[in-house]
Amino acid sequence: MAGGFNFGQRQLAIDKQGKPLLLAWLLNNYWSTNFRVSQPGFLRFRYEVSTHAGFDPVEAARVAAHARGALIIHPSVHASETTQGSLIEVNGEGVLLAACHRAGAGALLWLQNVAGVASEASVSLPQRPIKTASLCNTLGEATQSLDVKAGVVTVKVPARGIAGVRIE
Repeated sequence: MAGGFNFGQRQLAIDKQGKPLLLAWLLNNYWSTNFRVSQPGFLRFRYEVSTHAGFDPVEAARVAAHARGALIIHPSVHASETTQGSLIEVNGEGVLLAACHRAGAGALLWLQNVAGVASEASVSLPQRPIKTASLCNTLGEATQSLDVKAGVVTVKVPARGIAGVRIE
């Protein structure tokens, strides 16, 4: 809670004159609900505080993705010089790559639209062109073929929705 004990009251601003309090109330057993009175074992919590002038769902999603955990990199090959590049590129207003994992000879991508309006996103693999693509259900099963043009596929992602895409 920001500013003091507010117990779920909507706050559009915080009075900064009285040295506002920031409370980390992570486990709530105030009414003997939700959590046990005592928790066994070690609990670790991380915080990410970000300032903003107005709410931007895309920026909030990016901050949240960063807060979930830093990217851990381990070298898999020895190279004489360092190179940099992208594995997957997703371009679309409000659309983010939420998850990706190997699926057979290709990959299964989950695109999340955090904006309030439907959006088209283009997906490409800078290292090689996409040959085939299809929309898929929550089990990763292909439901509809998608057109691939010049190694790039375009996907319609609903407002505040998720689209599964299988690429090869």
